[in-house]
Amino acid sequence: MTFQRFLITAREEKGISQEELAELSGVELHAIRRYESGKGGISLDTADKLCKALGKAFAVGDVYYYSHN
Repeated sequence: MTFQRFLITAREEKGISQEELAELSGVELHAIRRYESGKGGISLDTADKLCKALGKAFAVGDVYYYSHN
């Protein structure tokens, strides 16, 4: 699963809007829209912020974003 698909699915499962995710994560709304549309790379720090706000973990190989510790 791509991070783009993960982000959309996790946000919809949580039942929140892009605006609410921006507020919860501290990530700019325009950036969230860009990530969800697949138009732009994402930093590890930003991916972690979004995962924490969504309460979900996302893994790429052996690298996990947001551990539930």
